[in-house]
Amino acid sequence: MRIIKVLLPLLLLAVFSIYLRINYESLPVAVGSAMQFLPFLLAALALLFTVYFNQGRLLHLSVLLLLLFIALGQAWLEPTVHLTVVGVLLPLLILLLMLLPEQGVTTGRAFAVHAVVLISLAFMWWLTDHEPAWLNDYLMHDWLPVRYFDWTAVPQTVWMSGILVFLCLLMLLALRQDVITTAGLGVVIVTMLLLHEQMHEISRVVFTSAAFLLLLFSVLQLSWRMAYLDELTGLPGRRALREKLRGLMGIYTIAMVDVDHFKKFNDRYGHDTGDEVLRMVAAKLKQVPGGGSAFRYGGEEFTLVFPGKGIDDAKPYAEAVRETIANSAFVINRQSGGKKPSSKNKTAQITVSVGLADSITNASTDATLKQADKALYKAKKRGRNRVSV
Repeated sequence: MRIIKVLLPLLLLAVFSIYLRINYESLPVAVGSAMQFLPFLLAALALLFTVYFNQGRLLHLSVLLLLLFIALGQAWLEPTVHLTVVGVLLPLLILLLMLLPEQGVTTGRAFAVHAVVLISLAFMWWLTDHEPAWLNDYLMHDWLPVRYFDWTAVPQTVWMSGILVFLCLLMLLALRQDVITTAGLGVVIVTMLLLHEQMHEISRVVFTSAAFLLLLFSVLQLSWRMAYLDELTGLPGRRALREKLRGLMGIYTIAMVDVDHFKKFNDRYGHDTGDEVLRMVAAKLKQVPGGGSAFRYGGEEFTLVFPGKGIDDAKPYAEAVRETIANSAFVINRQSGGKKPSSKNKTAQITVSVGLADSITNASTDATLKQADKALYKAKKRGRNRVSV
């Protein structure tokens, strides 16, 4: 499941950080001393990469985590009011950032998000500086029996805020299944751990370093997705295809796939509907049997690669995926494009043409790709919705 995949970095870092925390005292003195500077080094890298790759939400998470780490290290947060204000409002601010769409770092909308973060931090500072009377009535109030919280110095309201945000982010992660929400979840967990172990230097260093590693992994994974995955279909793009072809050895088959009459369909029903067609075709190609891998080549063209299979072995799988697409009814909602909105949705048959070539009759991957492209045009000339070699 994809949700397990996006949660895996968080789980691995959690296990590693807990193990390191338990065995910290057994580290060599030189390593232990150097570890004190690790959060600042990782913070600098996180800030650099988030700005470079234009990831505003990860930038804000990095800044908030760094400020919390410094504040706890300098004992700026008193165990009562200061810690309670930050502990209640900081997770809520993180949740707000996760709910907002990505706006980048330097766009006009990004500066609006920057302003929201700054205003929120200023509000926290004002509350800790002025300590209005209602703070004790609400934030410092014990809502449950004290005996349930005798294991921690953190007020009950802080734990309630943290648990609420944690559950909300879990639900958001189940819906989105993305690395940014995972990073936000990780920062909230570390925030609660830091507040609980506020005066423990080793815990601050270990858990903060783990959170910054998670943020770095998230921004690098996002940059990889931008470079290698097609944004519209979610399939690996041409760059990923080139790397795949570079690593092929021995016998393999390449299939070039083209959506039939796509330009006419796009002109008639609109680009939004055309995009839905490409997504549908990509989803079917992704499920191609026989160990094939699907890539978006460009426009309405896709590529299938079958390592270890010649044409005779790969052709039945190409036929199978062609038939699957042809037999899948595509529902057209003309309200998103076309000449007139329709009160009723109608269906259309989407078909693809496929050209096959293998390495047995071609000396290189480039030659095989070109031969598959020629076979594709042969399929189109023979009437489309067929596989040709």
